[in-house]
Amino acid sequence: SALLTLDHLRLIKVDLRESGLCAKSISVIAKGLVKNDTLEQINISRNKMADVKLDLGKKDLNPALKDMVKMLNLNHSLLRLDLSESSIEPIGLKALSSGIKTSCSIRTLSLRANPLCNVNSFAWGRFDVSGFEAFTDALRMSVSLEFLNLGECQLVGYNKNGEGDYNALALLHLVSALKWNKTLRQLDLSDNYIFQAGGRPLVEDIMSDGRFKFYDKLDKGNRIYCMLRRNMDEIMRERKA
Repeated sequence: SALLTLDHLRLIKVDLRESGLCAKSISVIAKGLVKNDTLEQINISRNKMADVKLDLGKKDLNPALKDMVKMLNLNHSLLRLDLSESSIEPIGLKALSSGIKTSCSIRTLSLRANPLCNVNSFAWGRFDVSGFEAFTDALRMSVSLEFLNLGECQLVGYNKNGEGDYNALALLHLVSALKWNKTLRQLDLSDNYIFQAGGRPLVEDIMSDGRFKFYDKLDKGNRIYCMLRRNMDEIMRERKA
């Protein structure tokens, strides 16, 4: 924590991916970032931040995410945050959403490969949209977020191999939020099996007003993407309005 607040170091980027950090360690880092005014990028991906399991099947918020929210509320220099593959579940996402809603600096956020709706990569778990509903509300209100990665999050109940049961609730909330959001330039929904599961009409609804364009091929490889990018002409019109 002290390392992150030392002004003379002028830290700009920190990479802690796959470091085996426990919740306490992540909390210490988040607390240090509250007062840091130089750090622009931090990668904490592949460090587990799952909801805390209690007795009788109940769950509680991971303390690491509790302090992450405080950091997002108070830090005004952080531009890029990577939390991919961190086991973030509905309770954690709901808490994180409050920080995203109030942040005036975060431009790039990756939540890739997290069970945001309580369905994991094996398509196990009861679909729970409560955290994602809070997240899309934050997306609706965001004043800074431009690049968002929600790939491989089982957003319609299916994993990338096509296993699971279709549920459209998360997509419906996303469609509604994007009609109001003014900042997002790119949204990655790849590897959610959306089109194959029956979600094509909802993705087309996002593009219906011409603000977003769909891309499924971004390189010369064989990978099929599900990428939405904002029409730059539309952005210019909105800025002039």
